[in-house]
Amino acid sequence: MSNRHVSLFFAGVSLLAVAALSTGRKAAWAAGTTTCGDGIAATVGDDADCTVAPGLIPTTVTFSSNPQKILILNGAAPSGNVTNLTNGQGVVTVQGTVTSAAKFGNSLFPGHYLQSQTVNDGATFNLGHELSAVTVTVGQGVSGALSQSAGFINASDLILSSGATLTQSGSGVIQAGAITLGNNAFLTLKNQSSGTINGAEAGQGELTFTGNFDTEVDAALGSTKSLASITVADTGNLTLDQNASATTFTVGQGTSGTVTQSAGTLSANTLVVDANGSFIQSGSGVV
Repeated sequence: MSNRHVSLFFAGVSLLAVAALSTGRKAAWAAGTTTCGDGIAATVGDDADCTVAPGLIPTTVTFSSNPQKILILNGAAPSGNVTNLTNGQGVVTVQGTVTSAAKFGNSLFPGHYLQSQTVNDGATFNLGHELSAVTVTVGQGVSGALSQSAGFINASDLILSSGATLTQSGSGVIQAGAITLGNNAFLTLKNQSSGTINGAEAGQGELTFTGNFDTEVDAALGSTKSLASITVADTGNLTLDQNASATTFTVGQGTSGTVTQSAGTLSANTLVVDANGSFIQSGSGVV
């Protein structure tokens, strides 16, 4: 992977993070006991899930070593950070509408990435903080939405299931190894991010750029499995220097929008440069 945060996961995934714990907490974690309550520092172990809901909001949440149970966000999020004792462990699911209040996982060396975080069908996760997990999944095949306004999404795999949406705004950034879009899944990128972007199957996934984006940062578009569409919005400016493949490639929405192709091959059944849009080819770029 080309970014520091994701590569640090692989450097630290085999390390056991040892926290300075009180004797009482050591005993609870060793036994794998889940403690989950309002206004307390919660743990997720082997005997019960921890469900966060309005009126039942823990401060921090820590996954014990090799936890068998999960953290469920049912319309609310912990007020503090969610982390783990062992890098790569801990499963989080999102139900209802949830707004983050602090970090989920931690990408700093040696790494405390969660195992996975999933936004269920019908759920909306408003993310304004760091989310670091081996796998981040939006939707279960019908819907599901993630709105990223700030912070980093650090993941080995970022998956938008069929019908899901991920919309980036503000200062949010994605650093992923691979981004996969299902049928009728919509990914809207405002800020420079990293990770290859492909359809789950050829001809699936709708990708829109609303800000400045350069594919040079390890982000070939549809090179393995083509996308249904790639759109550069009126506010978008795409520098294309790797391969891109989509059924339909559109520049602009009637006011502006710019693509500068300096390298790579753009493959599309239909290439549309809308009114006042511009497509500039230089270097070794091929259409």
